Amino acid sequence: MASNFPGELPPGVLRATNTFGNAGNVQDTIAPRLGFAWQLWPGKSRLVLRGGYGSYYSRPTGQAFYQNVFGAPFSEFRINAGRANASATFQAPFPQPFPTPESFPMFPAYSPTSSTTIYSVAPDFRPALIQQYSLNVQDELRDGWLLEIGYVGTRGTHLVRQRSLNQALPASVNDPIRGESTNTFANIR
Repeated sequence: MASNFPGELPPGVLRATNTFGNAGNVQDTIAPRLGFAWQLWPGKSRLVLRGGYGSYYSRPTGQAFYQNVFGAPFSEFRINAGRANASATFQAPFPQPFPTPESFPMFPAYSPTSSTTIYSVAPDFRPALIQQYSLNVQDELRDGWLLEIGYVGTRGTHLVRQRSLNQALPASVNDPIRGESTNTFANIR
């Protein structure tokens, strides 16, 4: 929980040392870029070797952080897609009135029998690091004609991803799930 959270923390929840609500790793780092161009035989050839490297930190979108705000027990997140918006067309993409009265705040209790999903962001979250690099050779064969052969690469680490920790469980007669005792695609929730 963020250091500026005014309430009492639930058992097992730790207070962060900052207002980010997570460890705040790599929030103040540098991302260097370096490039070069070298004419291999000056005056005799138009052959040029070019290369570059850059590292870039991707600013996390609100996607990762709204999950903390809109996750149970603070609120309920609703998606107006799929069966919930089955009557949508390009002319009328949303049910009217929008938002519908059913969309207004409702805070169901979370229990093993509820279908509420809890969202969370890892406390050691850090922004994605993208590294890009290239090396190529260019030769001007004649005026207006350029031949280039090169390699371009990209590597991403600490990319944002979602994991579904609430996987569908197998149902059985001895262990029914929400009243279902057989496994079919129709009763997966």
